[in-house]
Amino acid sequence: MNLRLALLLSSLYISQGLPSGFFAHALPTLLREHGVSLTLIGLAKLLALPWFFKFLWAPMVDRIGAGKHSHYRRWILLMQSAGLLALAMLSLLRPENWFSANLPWFLLAALLINTCLATQYIATDALAVKILPVQQRGLGNSIQVAGYKLGMLAGGNGLLILMASIGLHDGFRWLAAGLLLLMIPVLLFHEPVAQKPASDKAPPPQEHPLHEHPLHEHPSHEQRVTLWQEWRPLLALPGMRLWLPVLLTYKIADSMASGMIRPLLVDAGFTLERIGTTGMIASIAGMLAAFAGGLFERWLGGWRALFWFGVLQAAGLAAWSLVSLGWHSEQAVLGIAIFEQMADAMSTVALFAGMMGFCRAGHQGSDYTVQMSLFMVASGTLGLAGGALAEWLGVPLFFLAMGGLALLCLGWVARAMRISGTPAINKPY
Repeated sequence: MNLRLALLLSSLYISQGLPSGFFAHALPTLLREHGVSLTLIGLAKLLALPWFFKFLWAPMVDRIGAGKHSHYRRWILLMQSAGLLALAMLSLLRPENWFSANLPWFLLAALLINTCLATQYIATDALAVKILPVQQRGLGNSIQVAGYKLGMLAGGNGLLILMASIGLHDGFRWLAAGLLLLMIPVLLFHEPVAQKPASDKAPPPQEHPLHEHPLHEHPSHEQRVTLWQEWRPLLALPGMRLWLPVLLTYKIADSMASGMIRPLLVDAGFTLERIGTTGMIASIAGMLAAFAGGLFERWLGGWRALFWFGVLQAAGLAAWSLVSLGWHSEQAVLGIAIFEQMADAMSTVALFAGMMGFCRAGHQGSDYTVQMSLFMVASGTLGLAGGALAEWLGVPLFFLAMGGLALLCLGWVARAMRISGTPAINKPY
């Protein structure tokens, strides 16, 4: 992979991670500081609804502008610009009134930002699948995870540290400035026009009417395609029956537990600055682990990587129970945070690499997005209950239960590996 392409992908995923870091890391911390219950903190994940349902408009991203220069690049620039405007609107609100008088405006701005990010994600993933050779997809996913974590580091933990000196209001201005700088590699990139293989024949209209009738041609009622018709060929791909249960369950435990980690540290008496510093060091370790995960994924094979990285993920989640039982020393908390972030990064790389292989030529955006949406709907829906479950079980037992649940879900991976008889997950289509 050349340096220019690596910089492009890095900038795209960092830009997605910046606002996401605030919602995933900084916001739960601030909510707990304001005395919000764990149940309501868990329900705050409803702000991520656009991520759950982005598959509904993913085909539109593939269709509008298809066959033209800068197809996905135009979508990316449009969504980045719109996200900046929504972020600017949020920065105009007084942070101390976010959860009181300005709550409706805060929720609106948050939903707009997440909608723009979700749509940009569709175009970015489609572009990555389009321009990355099969043998470089593991490295591409390493860049994806590392870049996203770097963005989350700055937008979450970095913002918490900045709050101690310049305040949240000015911190948002720096966030917006960072997003503007990250648009430069996109502006300088020239996206190639997709070329069909010589052997590729145009499908019959009844099979793929979506691609026979661009939006401006206004197809008849009989010719219009349903979402099910568009995605049925994806779900019929060889190996998909083995892949779907893994996709739906692999990150459920992580989703339920991740939103409770920073409230746990707040309850343990950690300052915002200390929480931010710990999270930043752990995130850097996670980024390094993401690159290692890409290399190990190629060496181990997809199924084996998913299994062993999943074991590490389960151990990392269970380890947080030690903090809730009184392990409050800086060394103990930092060690647990680093281990958990490294395991999370490596397991995510393996999962995303598998998703890329189940993408049909010409349908990269919608195919990858529908998988991502299925994954996020399953993990995100149950993740909403994480706070309520933590209050019901108690925090120590909750994190132990999440580690056990993560191990239990690995049964699907073991079954798929046994049935397939190969460490490879899939092949390109």
